[in-house]
Amino acid sequence: KRLKERLEQGMIEEVKRLHDEGVSWKRLESFGLEYRWCSCFLQGKISQKDMEIELLKASKRYAKRQLTFLRRLERQMLKIEWK
Repeated sequence: KRLKERLEQGMIEEVKRLHDEGVSWKRLESFGLEYRWCSCFLQGKISQKDMEIELLKASKRYAKRQLTFLRRLERQMLKIEWK
């Protein structure tokens, strides 16, 4: 849901604008998952459909790593407030 909203809000246009303003593709890719995959799409390396699929998969993997990290902290007696 979040990815769909981000795409509708102009995520691809934002990445294109930043590149047009002089930010290199390499630098954009270092900004994070969304910028990395949008950069690949805008450079013609992948289709928009593939970008959306790969970005969704990468986001899910990242969220899973975050949960694993937080659960490990919780097992080490650090109180985590889950919302």
